This record gives sequence, C-alpha cells and structure tokens, in this order.
Amino acid sequence: MEEKTEDELVPFTRIVEELGWSPYRVRLAMGKAGNKLKEVQEPRLFKRRGRRRSLYPLAYTVRLLKGEGERGEANDPAVEAEERVPLERIVEESGWSRNSVRLYLRAARRALVVFPDPADNRKKLYPLAHTLKVLRREQARVLARRDRSRDPGAGYWLAVAELKVAAARLRDVSEALAAASRSVTAAHASLRKKPPMAAMEIRTLPDSGLALSQPLAVLVSPLRLTYWKAVAPEIPFLRGEGESPEEAVADLRHRLAAVYRELQQQTDANPQLWDLLDQIIRVQIPPHARGRHEQP
Repeated sequence: MEEKTEDELVPFTRIVEELGWSPYRVRLAMGKAGNKLKEVQEPRLFKRRGRRRSLYPLAYTVRLLKGEGERGEANDPAVEAEERVPLERIVEESGWSRNSVRLYLRAARRALVVFPDPADNRKKLYPLAHTLKVLRREQARVLARRDRSRDPGAGYWLAVAELKVAAARLRDVSEALAAASRSVTAAHASLRKKPPMAAMEIRTLPDSGLALSQPLAVLVSPLRLTYWKAVAPEIPFLRGEGESPEEAVADLRHRLAAVYRELQQQTDANPQLWDLLDQIIRVQIPPHARGRHEQP
C-alpha cells in the first residue's frame, strides 16, 4: 500500500530559496498565479506577536511558480532591456502625485519587476514601460472598485463582504484575548499557590529563662501587600507577622516564648502544641540557682 505524504507548508523565504529566484521574481509569479496559489495563515501557536505569516505547500507552489515564471514578464527580454528609472521619473511620467504612485506600487508589488540601483543598493530602479503598465492596470482596478461601491447593489454586496472579513478578524482577536486571559489566570493561580519564600533561623528566645534545644528553621513569605509572615514548619500552629521579614521573625520569637509560658502553667489547654514546644524549648536554669539545684 502506497503511503500518503502531505505537502510541507513553508514560508515565502523557503519558496525563494527552493526556486533560486530573486524575491521580486517570486512575487511576480505569485501575482500571475492568482487563485491557483494556495495560501494559509501560520497558526497563532507558532507566532506569539505581530502579524501571522503566510505559508505555502512547498512542492505544489514550486511547480506552479515555475510554470508561471516561464510565462511571466520577469523572463521577458523586453522588460530586461527597458530603461530603468528611479521613482521620481515614474511620478513624472504617470502624472500622478507621489503618494498615489506609492499607493499603487504597494498594491501591485507582486506584479512589479524591480532592480537595485547599482549606485545605491538602498534605492530601487523600475523598468519604465513595464511599471507604467502595471500602475495603470492597478489604477483601473481601484477605479472599478470605486464605481462598484457607488452602485447600490454592488455597494450592498461589498458591505456584506467587509462585514464577513471584520467578523473573521474579531473572531481571531477574541480567540487571542481568550488565550491570553487563560494564560494570565493560570499564572496568577500558580503565583498565589507558591508565593516566594525565604529561609531564616531562630537561635534564641526573648525570655532569658528559655532556650532552644537547636536552631529553629523558619520560612518567611508575603502575607499581604506590605506584610510578611514567618512560620516554623515544625510548629505550624504558630505564625509571626510584621511589615518586614525581620519583624515577622521577631514576632514569632515572642509568640513562641509567650505561648510556652502560658501552656507551662496549664498543659491541658493544648496538649498537642505543648508536646511540640516541650521538645523544641527547654527551661534554662540561671547560674546563681544552679548550686541549690545540684545539692542532694
């Protein structure tokens, strides 16, 4: 059984590379191909910003453009031999304003043959007769469209077509906005679940009669807009708060000492918390009282 392969979709630059032609010649052949040219828009997934590129089936487009290029004006010796003039000469010969000429040139760029200026590669030279013919053809197309828009029946169908195009654009924009909203919501939820944390230690307690059996690890993280919290993973029941990480840790130190002294008087009030604190905190006997405790 013969395996079916799908034609690869590639951008314009790949078509130019495969044909080995200049970009202007490829655009000219594309313009000649007209409706025969197959073109799709690059998916949003591959293009995060800016306008989406056009993609073309590689093998089909190369075969099509080779046929059009062989019949096109780019291979016409008469076009190659024409006088090459700058934009100012085109404006002068056409009798139109510079802006109108630029507008027509932009609209008909696929059908134009353009050469680089040998004296300045940043400038372009146009074959005179060929360029004027293309510009007049583009002007006739624009005038015909204008006449159709003035006709009530044609104007109605043009308006319907414009609404269809606008609806498609709105659909693309709404899909992009929905995707962006989902991404922002997911990022917000992820940040809410995992706030940034800093690890610190408590080595001493503010009560001189109490001491820690070992340094106590503390995790400090944002609590509110300008507030912080400090929590010891070994004692999740207590939490210190403050306007800075240091203040939150200091508040936790005082809470540890105060709760220990409170539960020391009444251990039945919270047996679970007392068991935790009794393992971490020990009573420190003052030096002047050690002698009395050591006597038999």
